[in-house]
Amino acid sequence: MKSWELETLRRSVAMLPPGHSAGPLTKEQAQALLDEIYRGHDDLARFRRAVGQLRQVLAELDTAGGPFDEAG
Repeated sequence: MKSWELETLRRSVAMLPPGHSAGPLTKEQAQALLDEIYRGHDDLARFRRAVGQLRQVLAELDTAGGPFDEAG
């Protein structure tokens, strides 16, 4: 889901009157779900950054021969 889609959902939910219920969810429950989605989105972004950093370190070690190089 794109960030602009999440923001559109958040704004739509925010505009509902307090206590409003749209089917099985209240406004408050929908806001809680959106908060959870945003936290998951942030966690995923941190995970992707960490994986990228690990790949960079491994690439640098591989280029430099690394600590387990046969010559070392």
